[in-house]
Amino acid sequence: MWKVTGSSSSLFAAEVIECVAEDREPTTQELYAVAERIGRDSGMGPVFAWGISATDNAAERYLLRAAHAALRGAEATPSTA
Repeated sequence: MWKVTGSSSSLFAAEVIECVAEDREPTTQELYAVAERIGRDSGMGPVFAWGISATDNAAERYLLRAAHAALRGAEATPSTA
């Protein structure tokens, strides 16, 4: 198995590189950090900020699912949430 010790590229969040390299489940903090980055990179803004919420939380669910897929790769199993 190969080891990633860091990257100067900002294309991938550090949390994604670490979880994939270590082949482990992400922490809750990593999941939300990557979801925030996906939202920010896509121009959505601060989806998880206090006082700001989507009308039906669909955006939050999609961002969390995308973050989990990024952190776990092809092994991610979609939830029914």
